[in-house]
Amino acid sequence: PNFMNGSLEDEVSFQKEWAIKNISLFPKEFLYTLGNHDFIDSFELEEIFNSNGIKAICLHDKVVSYYGMKFYGFPYIPIIQGRWNYECFIDDMQKHVNRLVEHLDEIDVIVAHAPLYGFLDISYTHGCAGTMAMNVGNSVLLNALNYNDNKVKYYLHGHIHNDNGIAMFNNMLISNAATSRNFIQI
Repeated sequence: PNFMNGSLEDEVSFQKEWAIKNISLFPKEFLYTLGNHDFIDSFELEEIFNSNGIKAICLHDKVVSYYGMKFYGFPYIPIIQGRWNYECFIDDMQKHVNRLVEHLDEIDVIVAHAPLYGFLDISYTHGCAGTMAMNVGNSVLLNALNYNDNKVKYYLHGHIHNDNGIAMFNNMLISNAATSRNFIQI
């Protein structure tokens, strides 16, 4: 949830208080990556969960082995307006993608916030000229997955609320569960 009254400090405080107040809503064990509306420090959030008896593991920029599968967290999104968390211009996005590419031979599941370009990434803008649909996914990451050997079986994301569902790309299942639940047997 967002409070966003213009103060980043107020937003972080609000999100921290919200997580503590609603701790009972979370499962007892889960992996996560944050997104552009999440301003609380990811590892501070992990500590809040863990100190309340919840085994939560932040996946950001690392490989985590979990029940025999290897996960990698990627919270970064293509630039929108420059006011959201984890937004990146192409040169910064390439640096984050390069870190992920170093591990492509061992990753089974990428847990990302943003979709891959062209896959469950259609966003709609409304203006005086009418409604326009456009692809807003991560083209830098798509290219890295397309042109590097990898064994990624699942790409799990959210971010685009009105294009949820499941798709396939190069034998990789892509799931956008931003506003729905996609149950996937791994």
